[in-house]
Amino acid sequence: MARTKSEIPRGSFVLRNQKNSKGEKVIYLRYYINRDYVYRTMDCWIKEKDWDQKNQCVRKNVEGAEQLNRRLVASKARIDQKLLHFEGVITGEVMKKIINDVNSVEKQMLQGLVKSNPEKLA
Repeated sequence: MARTKSEIPRGSFVLRNQKNSKGEKVIYLRYYINRDYVYRTMDCWIKEKDWDQKNQCVRKNVEGAEQLNRRLVASKARIDQKLLHFEGVITGEVMKKIINDVNSVEKQMLQGLVKSNPEKLA
């Protein structure tokens, strides 16, 4: 019996690239679509030992893990929501556009936070 392909790609978090000078790797959100991966950096660097690959989250014993895990889940949820409401065929190019759109909205939200509460980020 053949498996049916999902119409909506699923994302997963992975550590990619080489370690930086602190021994940390960057977390990426990865979607598999049409036999290819589309990646989005989460701009979060952690040590490999602090990453739980099975549960795709930062280990609870790491300082700030809860906040970081919420941020990862929220970013993925925003992309998944756009995918869910997209009408048409989802290709790699469409996926990249959706990821870039969500990424630019998140940057605007962060800039608004910095402008309205600069003392909280100092």
